[in-house]
Amino acid sequence: MTDSIRPLSYRQLLGVADVRTLLLATLLARLAGRMFALAIVLYALTRTGSAVLAGWLAFAAVAPGLVISPIAGALIDRLGSVWAITVDMASSAIFVTALIVVDRLGLANAPTLLTLVCLFSLTRPLTMAGIRALLPRLVPVAALDRVNALDTSLHGVADIAGPALAGAIVGFGGSDLALGTIAALYAAAALSVGTLRQPRG
Repeated sequence: MTDSIRPLSYRQLLGVADVRTLLLATLLARLAGRMFALAIVLYALTRTGSAVLAGWLAFAAVAPGLVISPIAGALIDRLGSVWAITVDMASSAIFVTALIVVDRLGLANAPTLLTLVCLFSLTRPLTMAGIRALLPRLVPVAALDRVNALDTSLHGVADIAGPALAGAIVGFGGSDLALGTIAALYAAAALSVGTLRQPRG
């Protein structure tokens, strides 16, 4: 096997600045997303005591994004993967912060909460599709298997750690602290992605 087609090792992949940055942003965003799925339910239960509202909020956090997911690819084509992912992560941070603000102002009624959570959900397909589109453009073809393995591993870490972390923060510090942590993770992910170069091709 020649050097030109030899796969990169995992250490070499993580040594590529853009790959390392994108994987870090991916981990932060997925961790925040898994935390939000539980935190919004716990928020509704602790603030309103309504299991019905908690169910509707959990639905609103997913359904709008599923509805518009077929057009995510078209939006990514026009915005570019880096911009699309950054827009999603930044807007997610904004809408989660807005949930904290309306709660502090005493405006957290059912319509307001459902509206903010629906808006939060709308941009999520941009990150899910954008990462899958961007990773193959940052590494050689021979390294695709390993970079996809790293991406999948981070997905598993977020699936396990996200709900556990959300539950622990709500238990020890309350739902506002959990939402604030989620907003901070999304903001950090947006800043991280914003440093990426927009690859061609």
